[in-house]
Amino acid sequence: MPRQDENVKAVIFLKANWRYAVLALLFLLNLSVAFYYIKVPFELSKDSSTYLDAANFLEGKAVADPVPYNRILAAPLMLISSMAAGSVLGGFYPGMMAVNIIFALLSVYFFYQLVFEIFKNKNISFFAAALFLTNYGLYNWGTTYLVDMGGWFFFILTSCFAARFYNSDRKSDFYLAIFSSSIGVLFKEYGALGMASLAMVIALKEGVVLEKFKKIILAGLLFLIIPLAYHVIIYLTYHYTYFDWYKFNLGTYGPGAKENTYNLSVLVKMLGWLFLAGWPIFLWGAKCAWKLDWKIKKIILALLPASLAFLIWPGFDQRVAFIIVPWLSVIAGYGLFKMNRYLAYGLIIIYVLVNYNIQSLIKIINLPF
Repeated sequence: MPRQDENVKAVIFLKANWRYAVLALLFLLNLSVAFYYIKVPFELSKDSSTYLDAANFLEGKAVADPVPYNRILAAPLMLISSMAAGSVLGGFYPGMMAVNIIFALLSVYFFYQLVFEIFKNKNISFFAAALFLTNYGLYNWGTTYLVDMGGWFFFILTSCFAARFYNSDRKSDFYLAIFSSSIGVLFKEYGALGMASLAMVIALKEGVVLEKFKKIILAGLLFLIIPLAYHVIIYLTYHYTYFDWYKFNLGTYGPGAKENTYNLSVLVKMLGWLFLAGWPIFLWGAKCAWKLDWKIKKIILALLPASLAFLIWPGFDQRVAFIIVPWLSVIAGYGLFKMNRYLAYGLIIIYVLVNYNIQSLIKIINLPF
């Protein structure tokens, strides 16, 4: 009899958690594709080498000029985490990859929670998480020797706390969002974007305008304590600021630069490829979302400004623009929920196959402009 009870409990558990199980399998599939099909994880980019130089510099080792102060300024906790993991795994790069994979997994989990906080529906959360998880940006840049994944994770985590604060008005969610963003910005700049989500949900909540304004100012001041203190230390130590880094990128990639990537044709291509097979689903989801309860729509709208922050970077780059993919996945996930289940699963399969072969497709059908 006890054996039967255990079997019943196991069946109940699987029925309640099958969505997590499927997402976990998709995550493993992502890793397999990244490691054995497109073989991205072991590729070294110019950025990768600068992170290694920054880590070596922090360890007191000699590095070639110029010293990558920009990496030390913008991603110190990612460097330290990778160095710590690398001390166990046998090198800085293996450590960085391990940290990225952990952040990727956590990002999917908290994105699922974020979507559930918006819709209070597990099926919508599953569809949205499946789209986010299998987007080629996640396994292409989230499993290699780069630091973006940490920033994306804290952006999603902070947005999750912000959405919870909108629904619950709990002070703990308010302060957790601030703390998450303050720490996240030291992994990568994207980590600060969650503060825009928090400010927007506060602005869109019901209440006295003056009180909401005070709360936004308080959030901003509390957020600045940690990163501002760190930036002051870096300036006093190395005489380098984020304005120097931004100015360099503006001169290299911005309007008027020789390698100008800040133009309409690059923007169209970038966004087109970034969510290629998901755009029709997104458009359907946007049409369906028009009829949603205004409270739900306000949370979705509150997440949009942060998701569009890539537009203020001096040059358009798919890796930077990946921050819009979670928002697109939220609406596309709702679109899948509002259609026939078999059609929805079929579209997910198509979406996955397209994303797993995106690099080949870009070479075949690249737009002539």
